[in-house]
Amino acid sequence: APAVAGQEPSSPREGKSSAGAYVLERGDTLEIRVFNVSQLDQTVTIGPDGRFSIILLDEVEAAGLTTAKLDEMITARYAAFYRDPRVTINVKAYVNQKVYIAGEVVQPGLFPLVGEMTAARAVIQAGGLKASAKAGGAVLVRNQGGVPTVRRIDLDHMMRGKEPDISLMPFDVVYVPRSKIARIDDFVNQYIKQVVPFTLTGSFSYLLNGQLVSTAR
Repeated sequence: APAVAGQEPSSPREGKSSAGAYVLERGDTLEIRVFNVSQLDQTVTIGPDGRFSIILLDEVEAAGLTTAKLDEMITARYAAFYRDPRVTINVKAYVNQKVYIAGEVVQPGLFPLVGEMTAARAVIQAGGLKASAKAGGAVLVRNQGGVPTVRRIDLDHMMRGKEPDISLMPFDVVYVPRSKIARIDDFVNQYIKQVVPFTLTGSFSYLLNGQLVSTAR
């Protein structure tokens, strides 16, 4: 089903179960914190069987869940030992998850998604912007429930702290243009159809700043 018009790319750690929320995989490393019970704070890696064990809890099923769902599960199980436990789960490292930085950066390509990577940090990891880059006209592409969502972002403002940076999700694409993108169709053809790691065949729809656009010819 197509994404709802107006929906923006979500953060991998925003704790929502909506389409596009990151689903945990075997090998992901998690940071688990329990408010006011520091002895339960720990870092674990999801095993090959999709599970992990932590203090007081054995064989916690994690693979295939969002962090929000896993948070609920662990909170419910810890409630048997503590009154009103408050659990926070962050993905510290993703297994085999990458983002693609393209366009006017020094070293474009695929980069591993480690910890809290944001759009601005990813561009810095790619060697920074070229002098010819139009930082204010960058584009973020994200797979939202099977629909590529295209959003214009201002990297210049993000790097200067004038607006919040955006946390990246696995397989996000950040494209920095040389000059203003005259036709979004050209961008879709060059970067979504050829680069973005989701299967797109025939005509499809995507979201551009909240507006549903179709590439059907």
